[in-house]
Amino acid sequence: MATERLLQKPLTNSCSTFRAWRPYTGRPFRCATWTPLNKGVMPKNKMTNFDREIERFKEWAVGRESTYGEWECDYENWHDLWEASEETMRRYENESPSDEASSKLLYVIARDNELERLRNTLVEYPGLLRHLASIAHSCPEPDAKWQIAVSIADAQLPEAADLIRPFLTDSSEYVRRRSLLAIAPFSPSEAEEIAKDWMTEEYEYSRIAGLHVLNIVNSEELPLYLKRHEKDCSQHVRSNVDEIRRQRIKA
Repeated sequence: MATERLLQKPLTNSCSTFRAWRPYTGRPFRCATWTPLNKGVMPKNKMTNFDREIERFKEWAVGRESTYGEWECDYENWHDLWEASEETMRRYENESPSDEASSKLLYVIARDNELERLRNTLVEYPGLLRHLASIAHSCPEPDAKWQIAVSIADAQLPEAADLIRPFLTDSSEYVRRRSLLAIAPFSPSEAEEIAKDWMTEEYEYSRIAGLHVLNIVNSEELPLYLKRHEKDCSQHVRSNVDEIRRQRIKA
């Protein structure tokens, strides 16, 4: 479907056994400093279950990390890592995690970028979500950044626009794309102006996102852009033009 193209990542090599059951569908705050994960080995008697599961994943990832798209999908112990991560989220429901714990949570959220189970769980903990949002924009994990932005939108946080805004200028196009879609319902005028600028972007998925954002905010200029891009050089852009028109007829 055309909408799936909108959320497509730059790398899409299929390697997953659980990809088939993945539901394919996007500063008044203290900014903490991103703390890289400690590469040293923590004494076993001080390690939590969360620490052990991350260590086990990282040991498995040696020689596999970023060697092909969606490489994380082949990990066979995701359920153990999910449970340990969710236990940690519950622990920090009413208290701020340390910088190290925050870094580890962002790391594992980034690795879980296909099924997005942890991203969806994070929505249930708005305090923790706010804290991670305040540091995620400066972390080196694009797959954590866009998931944080989408989770903020899903959680309907009152300050959603302020929390999402830093991700709109990220160096990753995919982070910017998902963040623009996420912020649109909370700051429609701002999103509309950005979307119009994106309609001249060379990258086709940026133009597709621009069209969908103009549709989300019900822009008066949407018909103009639909007409302009019905003959776009990209087949994917043209198919999204057709899809948006069908949606508006049904509405």
